[in-house]
Amino acid sequence: MDADAPTPCAALTRQLLAAAPPNERLLLDLPACRVRIRGNDPGVMSALRAYYREHALASASGDADLEILALAGPTPALPWPLELRDRTNRPQHEGYRDLADGRVVHKLRTGVVLIMSAAAEVVCGPLADHVDQVINFIHHRVMTRWIAGGGRLTHAAGIARGDRGLVLCGVPGAGKSTLALEVMTRDPEVAFITNDRAVVTADEGGPRLCGIPKHPRVNPGTILHNAALTPLLSADERARYLALDGAALRDHEDKRDAVIDRLFGPGRVRLEAAAAAVAVLCWRPDADEAMTIEAVDFAARPDLQRVLHKRLRLYFWPQPTPADDEAMAALVDRLSGVPVYELRGRVDFAAAAAWASELLRGDAR
Repeated sequence: MDADAPTPCAALTRQLLAAAPPNERLLLDLPACRVRIRGNDPGVMSALRAYYREHALASASGDADLEILALAGPTPALPWPLELRDRTNRPQHEGYRDLADGRVVHKLRTGVVLIMSAAAEVVCGPLADHVDQVINFIHHRVMTRWIAGGGRLTHAAGIARGDRGLVLCGVPGAGKSTLALEVMTRDPEVAFITNDRAVVTADEGGPRLCGIPKHPRVNPGTILHNAALTPLLSADERARYLALDGAALRDHEDKRDAVIDRLFGPGRVRLEAAAAAVAVLCWRPDADEAMTIEAVDFAARPDLQRVLHKRLRLYFWPQPTPADDEAMAALVDRLSGVPVYELRGRVDFAAAAAWASELLRGDAR
């Protein structure tokens, strides 16, 4: 297959379809994007139906804005040399090739191959063992559509009460998912929007927060301090983790999927809401001073902009990757008029959750 041919991605897709034609369909209703998934492996499609059970339509025959092919089988042989991402002194996880009509990415550790092109969106290879990569691909392609419409990618979680949403961001490990789940436990009217990636779009009413249906992943420290998460640990695990001191528990990594509808019941996921406020978690567990919450001038705080900003990478073809300063300026412009709060001092999830609950009810200042 010639890399210089007009449609190499389309040609590869035709080969894959001939070898493994899809015979099952699933239609998802996501914000401003209906997604049809066509697949050839019953096990993979069953796993996707289970994962997206709150977002799947009863009939898969309706119109779709985006179609994704999930073609399980051997890793396809790619006839082109691949470029590697610049990960100095770190293992290479993926290679890619930009072609005349799209981009191909090869996940080197798993053998999964992704095709992003004008002709088709395809995830193929050993999918049965890597359904999580199918889900991630679906989410990236949905976010790409939102970004193509003017949305801004953020590294954030989100929660909402009705159509009033709160954007939660912080450095890795700051506890944005922990805080989101704490607020949900306190207030049964609060719904989960998204875990780690969100796109800020806009309509005539102002900025909106759009999230992907990605379950939060939580460590034992979060689980032990939130009664709603109790089922995620066995009695023996609970006893073992309770024996750890605070610092050891905070540092212990053993992430579990917090599947929202199983832990909080149905109807507690809402993938879109107006962006009522942004909270940036700059607190520290070892800080001497008590937590404070202050409104800030986001435009004058590039340090906070960097925390919220997320750079576009391989999976957002054909969107260009703007310079960080340009992307942050666009994010500031998009959030104009939205109050931004900085949480500093010692980590205090209870006090922060009480404040966030008031804010989502429209009572906090």
